[in-house]
Amino acid sequence: MACLICEVPGEHICSDCIKNISPRYISFDLDNVRINAGALYSDSTAALVVLAKEENSFYAREALADLLYIGLQEVISESKFTSHMLIPMPSSKTANRKRGYKHSVSLTHLLMKRISLDKNQKNVFYLGDFLAIKRKTIDQSQLNAEQRRENLQGAFEFAQSSTGKKMLETQSWGLLLVDDVMTTGTTFKEAIRALRIEGFEPFAALCACVSGKRFY
Repeated sequence: MACLICEVPGEHICSDCIKNISPRYISFDLDNVRINAGALYSDSTAALVVLAKEENSFYAREALADLLYIGLQEVISESKFTSHMLIPMPSSKTANRKRGYKHSVSLTHLLMKRISLDKNQKNVFYLGDFLAIKRKTIDQSQLNAEQRRENLQGAFEFAQSSTGKKMLETQSWGLLLVDDVMTTGTTFKEAIRALRIEGFEPFAALCACVSGKRFY
């Protein structure tokens, strides 16, 4: 066994790389929605995101789920809800076909597994794969902030059937958006817009890591 990030023999993620990740609760507001992260974006967290998203690494995704759980714990401590819906960010059909899986959905499944390990957790959590990309977009990774906004503007829609909508309308849910990394916030903003159009207000959003550029 070797570290996923530095390849030093030992644990899946060695102590030095964990120190570089420096897991800690980070919180701020975006479009009147609380964003909660478990670490700042760094070379180490970037490596985890690539391994999880592009190479389907279980252990990298598990590490990201642990960071998501840091933010989730703070959300739940402030929540008035007892039932929460975890809503992963959508990816394009092309990306899903190429990878053979939906990364954000898989990540959210692992977050739910992490939640289940906490025997003190009394809240109920469900996964709602409610959002979809309704038009062609391009990969965001090489785009600047303005290009990202243009690329995703109006691109998301609520993709569930009327049954799915009725479920959200007939019960009081805490809606939690879930993503691996946040850089400019464009993806979360578009998801918030798509839900608000349908009359649903996100309670908070969770990301494993967030770009430090937001804070200086």
